[in-house]
Amino acid sequence: QPAQVTQADVVVIGGGFGGLGCALALAEAGRRVVVLERVGYLGGCAGTFTRHGEQFEAGATLSAGLRPDQLFGRWLARHNLDVAVQWLDPVVELRSADVQLAVPAQRPALVAALAQLAGDRANNVRQFFALQQQVAQALWPVLDDPSLLPPLKLQALLRHTARLPQYLPLLRWLGRPLLEVLEEYGLADEPHVRLLCDTACQITVQCPAAEAEAVLALATLDYWFAGAAHVVGGIGRLATALGEAIAGLQG
Repeated sequence: QPAQVTQADVVVIGGGFGGLGCALALAEAGRRVVVLERVGYLGGCAGTFTRHGEQFEAGATLSAGLRPDQLFGRWLARHNLDVAVQWLDPVVELRSADVQLAVPAQRPALVAALAQLAGDRANNVRQFFALQQQVAQALWPVLDDPSLLPPLKLQALLRHTARLPQYLPLLRWLGRPLLEVLEEYGLADEPHVRLLCDTACQITVQCPAAEAEAVLALATLDYWFAGAAHVVGGIGRLATALGEAIAGLQG
């Protein structure tokens, strides 16, 4: 049951993972938090709902960041939350009308599989994923550490300054779509690579590779390897657990 609150420091509108993460971080910092959600379950497009006794996913079926050293993993351990995950290999199988692709849990296996499928463009695949790995290694530490996101304190600015050599090679692709990167590497029409890129972009930034901003999209291609797992009982169980953590802090 929700806490009975008459005053709050912060009201968070929306119980998706963005709202829940915001609310939990604030509650951990000692703020009095209220989360408002219009439907009967938490998680938003990554929630699980019940109809006529059966469970359905609202959208997402997979979450990243679940390793013990990552944000969800740290929250689960810190608040002793009852969430079990299932680590799969392959992580998912992607399908279109023309092709299908099993995505292994390890990057080298995925690159090797795509290179084999690409035939005489195998080296193009390897070069593209060398760039992708460079971008991911520059950005994932930022995405996984809220202290490196705005508003920035002096310590965070100093850490970003030290990382400038990693950021500078990315400037070329700022403001350009991922499709332009694929075209540069001769892979825009390679069906398996294109399926992977379009799917990863749709899952993470809700648009295809032709529209997704290249730098962010290249980083999100690491989604499959970034502590991605299926949550036992539906992804909404993770959302519900974060809600329980907020309630445990009097939110």
